[in-house]
Amino acid sequence: MKKDSISKRLLKERELLNIKSQAEIAELIGISREMWGKYERGKAMPGTEVLIKLSLVGFDIDYLITGHKKPKLNDDEIHLIEEWRKADFLAKYEALQRLQGIKPSEHTTNQTFESTVKNVAGRDIIDHSGKD
Repeated sequence: MKKDSISKRLLKERELLNIKSQAEIAELIGISREMWGKYERGKAMPGTEVLIKLSLVGFDIDYLITGHKKPKLNDDEIHLIEEWRKADFLAKYEALQRLQGIKPSEHTTNQTFESTVKNVAGRDIIDHSGKD
């Protein structure tokens, strides 16, 4: 990974957080302004301690390291994921049907599954439609 790619992302994150100066971010995380300047110019790489402090200030550390932003989830989305992880296979299957606008059968639990198996969201899902 190139040093300059991280240095550009450090600057972008600082600006995104509306931290106006190198001196301001340096003071927030307990380093010298000169050291922060080296990070933004790609002359030095922040270590683990600095990255931890940056995360506490609000920097997206995954983005700094990988260059990829991950979407932020709202509380409803987090709750949905937590419930999804607790659900059994049948509940997940029915939830996916509802999300796709398909009314789940009332007799799903008593059905014999003789159909196509598809992989959805990392899980095998049975397709009752007979269509591929």
